[in-house]
Amino acid sequence: MKLKTIALAGLLLPALVAAKETVTYPVAHIRQGDVSSVLIVISPNFFNSDGPSQAGWYKAVVSCVRGAKLAGDIFVVASFNQRFNYYGPKGRTAGLEKRDMKWVNARVNRQLTCNY
Repeated sequence: MKLKTIALAGLLLPALVAAKETVTYPVAHIRQGDVSSVLIVISPNFFNSDGPSQAGWYKAVVSCVRGAKLAGDIFVVASFNQRFNYYGPKGRTAGLEKRDMKWVNARVNRQLTCNY
């Protein structure tokens, strides 16, 4: 009986691993001067995560953005602890330190659907 249970689990496990989550994000694809940026509006929970988790999740989002053929520096943005927060390439800010979510939301011009 245990052998059958193990065999059945072996058949179901690949199906569970292959299950994907589809998430759609609002995106502001903007150009300021000669710099293009992709601002992805995300859940503020991202900023509760530890550094390695943020880096791994950001890498997955970058892959999705590149797959959608959007060009520019990629930033994820959210309002967290009543402050505007962003995460993106080190040494690049795209002027985001002077912005807020109201500014980003006014520039949302597309949707991005990612499968994880």
